[in-house]
Amino acid sequence: MMNKFLTGVAAITLLFAANAASAEEMQGDLKEINAVAQTVTLQSGQTFKLAEGVEIEGLKAGDEVKVSYEESDDGAKIATQIQPVRASE
Repeated sequence: MMNKFLTGVAAITLLFAANAASAEEMQGDLKEINAVAQTVTLQSGQTFKLAEGVEIEGLKAGDEVKVSYEESDDGAKIATQIQPVRASE
């Protein structure tokens, strides 16, 4: 009985670890915000598709941001959160 419990706990732990490992972060200056296409592009050229509910209000080109994202099966980077690091002056 205890063995089955430990096996279940191990499986749940692996699921959480796999989800945590798939999230990544990138920091940089915003180059472009495309509200119609729901994308943001950093000065580095990296473009992120915005996940549903990600707020971009108040952000503008030149702002330094930290983007938390996940990579989809087709290689697209999906921003799950965008946080300003400092506002441009």
